[in-house]
Order: sequence, then structure tokens, then C-alpha cells
Amino acid sequence: MKTLISVILLSLSPTLAVAGQPVDNYANQAIASGHYAVAETQLMSRLALAPSDQPALINLGHVYRHTNRTTAAHNAYRRVLARSNIRLTAIDGHPVWSHDVARAGLGGTVEVAMR
Repeated sequence: MKTLISVILLSLSPTLAVAGQPVDNYANQAIASGHYAVAETQLMSRLALAPSDQPALINLGHVYRHTNRTTAAHNAYRRVLARSNIRLTAIDGHPVWSHDVARAGLGGTVEVAMR
């Protein structure tokens, strides 16, 4: 039996908008709303600027998984595993490691959204 765990993660240094509100670099609002096409577009734009952005890659894997593109999801998670293992912070404040999240995504045991 697979256990599904939802984890929403914060980036290590969120970018701020001019108005002082955090920019949703990781498409959290679109993902939470189930607007995966919008989320994919936002994440691809982010990755065009920062191809190794691990939170963006993890969220892209999440989007691919929810749009039945398992191979693409696995490729996104493998790209995370090819990078350094970095510490991320979950929305509830607990620390997680990028490689742990990617491995869980590869195993199909976790749904991940980064912020």
C-alpha cells in the first residue's frame, strides 16, 4: 500500500515583488487550484531563468505526475537528484531535504508542491 503525504515547501530565499508580496516562483497557487497548465507555464519560465532550481523541478514533477506524464515527472525528479542535496523548509516549518523529496516523488509515495 502506498502512503500519500502532501508536503508544501518554502524556498530558501523567496523573491519579493515590488508591492512587498512574495512572488509565486513555484506556481503554488496554480497547483493548489488544479490549474496544471498554468503551473507548468510558470515553472517552465522559472526554469528558463534558473535551470537547476530544485523547488521548481520538484513542482514540475508534481505537475507532470498529475497530468499523467510519469516519465517526464521522473526526469524532473532525477534532475533534482543530480544536484546537491539542499535543505528546504516545509510550510509547517519542518526541514526536508531535496533528495528525499525527489526520491519520494520517484517512488510515487509523495505529492509535493514547493513554494
